[in-house]
Amino acid sequence: MNENHKVLVVDDDPLFRTVIQRQLTHLGYACECAGDGRTALRLLDSEDFDVALIDIVMPGMDGLALLQSMEQAHMSTVPIALSGGDSTASAVEAMKHGAFDYLCKEANFDRLRDTVQKAVHHRETRRRSLLAAKSAQQWEATFDAVPDLVAIIDADHRIVRANR
Repeated sequence: MNENHKVLVVDDDPLFRTVIQRQLTHLGYACECAGDGRTALRLLDSEDFDVALIDIVMPGMDGLALLQSMEQAHMSTVPIALSGGDSTASAVEAMKHGAFDYLCKEANFDRLRDTVQKAVHHRETRRRSLLAAKSAQQWEATFDAVPDLVAIIDADHRIVRANR
């Protein structure tokens, strides 16, 4: 079920990264880890991740700076912010910069699992929506490019759409 979905775990605590990686790998996710924001940004630029679990408080490039960089680059990876403390201000700031959700590191594994699943579903839904919009644009362009008159007429014989 999750074997094609990739998760990036970004945290400066190696023990925490290992625990989360093992738990998500056990669920069938492909996981990679980064110990800081700069390494995570390089990985996100070079690979396609469905979800990134991002610690807010890290030395160097912290989680908020990483979220801002992801937002500016219009990355399709769905970020989930993590924090060791329950700070409402951090949660609000993370959400302002595109975090899908905010979890306290002490949250139970079921909550983490459910949040990752929802984030993967969100990304897939967003991807399908973009593909549908692209298909609609291509159809419109093709419809208008036909040199002959083409019209769509409804049941009441009204013209709903005609090409140029």
